[in-house]
Amino acid sequence: MTEFYGWPLPEDTEVVRQWAALGGSLPAELVAVSFDPASGVLSLRGKSIAWSTHGRLMADRIVQDMNKALGRNLVSKVVILPPQPASSSVPVPAWVPHAFAAATRSAHQDTRLADTLRRQSESAPHEPTHLFPSTTEQPAAASPADAVRARAAARARADRDWQA
Repeated sequence: MTEFYGWPLPEDTEVVRQWAALGGSLPAELVAVSFDPASGVLSLRGKSIAWSTHGRLMADRIVQDMNKALGRNLVSKVVILPPQPASSSVPVPAWVPHAFAAATRSAHQDTRLADTLRRQSESAPHEPTHLFPSTTEQPAAASPADAVRARAAARARADRDWQA
């Protein structure tokens, strides 16, 4: 265990702190995020998807090199995390077409996109609502005249069926 101003540093701090010195050329592109001394897992984050993939391919070699440089088997596994998404404050280059630039912004920040989606849903064809009764609507109470008409129609059907 190394010391810092006479105080012993925990192993998790030691591994993360020494990553820049022990990782060779990788620390420029793979950033040490955390180290769990209980499980021996070193978490690294690539600065791009390509470097994250390269880190996954080199994971076994990174474990060997780190343990050799530290002088003991502290690191048992390397986990490569995906790169952090770019923040929305990064400006979109001028050469990117407007349609793609608008798509890069999130929907809750771009009111134009939300308005477009609302207009599209309003203008899209819908089933006619007057043909399908709502399930929440209660049927209207039959008037006495409707009841008389229904009985007369039933009697006419019964007479017609009897004669046939």
